[in-house]
Amino acid sequence: MAAVDVSALLPHIRSGTIKALAVTSATRSDALPGVPTTGEAGFADVRSDNWYGLIAPPVLPAEAERRLRDAAIGALGSAELKEQFATHDAVPSPSTPQEFTAFVQSEQVKWGPVVTAVGIKLD
Repeated sequence: MAAVDVSALLPHIRSGTIKALAVTSATRSDALPGVPTTGEAGFADVRSDNWYGLIAPPVLPAEAERRLRDAAIGALGSAELKEQFATHDAVPSPSTPQEFTAFVQSEQVKWGPVVTAVGIKLD
């Protein structure tokens, strides 16, 4: 068993060389609509999504932050990027800086004990 990005395993799932048991996101994958979520499979606490965020130094002037955010949201709304995301079963979900900060903090609360328990260290 392994937990890996859908995009990395999709060719193998489609060819039948491996079987997808569940996806760890809150909703089913558009690429694998017949595969249940871990919640649907009876494991409500098993949830893990890959995510990426744009982070700037805290001293960034407000105008520069606004321009950077506007450019990023504009790019996420472009047809070209949406098409690229779709090929990797990725879903853009822009947020405000405050929402992203809260999300990162919740991820630290969620994964911090796991990191500590298994002894993961940055080199």
